[in-house]
Amino acid sequence: MSALDMQGADWAVGNLSAPAVRRVFLIQCVVDPRRHEPRNVGVIITDGHHVEIKTLNPSVTRGREHAALKHVDDTYQQWREFWLSTIASYEADESIDLLLSRQRPSYPIFTAAEFIGESHQSVAELAETYFEQLVLPPEADEALQDRPVERALRAAGILDSTHLRRRFKVKAVGEPDVELTFPYAWQNGHVAVAQTILRGAGDDVVSGSLWKFDHVPAQFEKVAIVDHYISNRPASLVKLLQKTATVVDLDDMHAGEKLKAAFKA
Repeated sequence: MSALDMQGADWAVGNLSAPAVRRVFLIQCVVDPRRHEPRNVGVIITDGHHVEIKTLNPSVTRGREHAALKHVDDTYQQWREFWLSTIASYEADESIDLLLSRQRPSYPIFTAAEFIGESHQSVAELAETYFEQLVLPPEADEALQDRPVERALRAAGILDSTHLRRRFKVKAVGEPDVELTFPYAWQNGHVAVAQTILRGAGDDVVSGSLWKFDHVPAQFEKVAIVDHYISNRPASLVKLLQKTATVVDLDDMHAGEKLKAAFKA
């Protein structure tokens, strides 16, 4: 479902007339109130002009979204249809809090985060991001908590921050038909995008990362997360990477601290 444009607000990069207040609401399902074991089933994002809802879709028959559906009950489809129609009829002068007061006890909705400042993602894109982060279960083969980058983020004290983004998407500057995806980003009044160049990455990965860094807005902070295998790449290529981005080596004993500084977190 597309975000609803209530007042013609433009979320294109560099075209915001005033900082927006973006609110993130998390939707949960409590199948058995006695046990009170809530499961995240969707998100609602608003900036006061647009509203977007993203929920688990019962028609999905495979993958992570399908796996998450095992935690909902028989009333989920009816509840989902109610909220999709409710959001579709939302009016700009209606209080979002009044709108959310229509929630049901078995499907509580609460504020997960609030942000003030520019966003380089539309409300619809933010909904996709938070749905990925807060609703979908982790990839079975990723074991995120054991990955070196995740360990460094944990050491930096920002692994669980609501400002940390995964699979951050942004339109390429000068290439309107190209969407760039960065494995990590930090968004809190400013944006820092991070590209990982780890063991097994060849010269093509470094070159591709340089191209991505060159096609993000100039105000973005750029971070290259590497390991000691970066020394296997041509010195000229590594030097160019160091000129383009802040390079953080995960094998450095102070990697967490340096990663936090690179993100300006």
